[in-house]
Amino acid sequence: MGRSLGDSPRQDSAAVLRQTNGPPAIVPETEREMKKAPTVFIVDNRPAITRSLEATIQTHGFLVRRYGWAAQFIADQDSSSVGCVLVDPLMADEGGAVLRWLYESGSLLSVVLISGLIESASSVASESSSAPIVLEPHEVSALVTMVTDGLAGSISRHVIRDRTRG
Repeated sequence: MGRSLGDSPRQDSAAVLRQTNGPPAIVPETEREMKKAPTVFIVDNRPAITRSLEATIQTHGFLVRRYGWAAQFIADQDSSSVGCVLVDPLMADEGGAVLRWLYESGSLLSVVLISGLIESASSVASESSSAPIVLEPHEVSALVTMVTDGLAGSISRHVIRDRTRG
């Protein structure tokens, strides 16, 4: 099992959220553990943007996975995924595919919309969800706050789902 700071998985997840610098509090050792660790999923077909976001987010101690296309992201997900998805809603059918899949699958992942065009991103957000919007170039403190809030929301939804399953 992966190295962790706390004794229980829920404590470990909370530790990831509290950490602001350095390596992640959870270091998954297997693909299965990786899927259950709170993760920031970046879905964007612009490599420079995904690399920049990944570096910024990892600097703040979060686990990150990048995807260039919606199909790659969707194929890698299941109901146990915990995390926050950063997606450009204007990415030629791809952003819409991710948002549609999240809604139709009943995913417990949180969403942050990333875009350089506030008017277009705002209209997509109002139609599809109440997801927060981060404009490019990204203000680091706003991005980290939205990612932290998104991860906390996803963890909370998993805890509630697990409790209601009995």
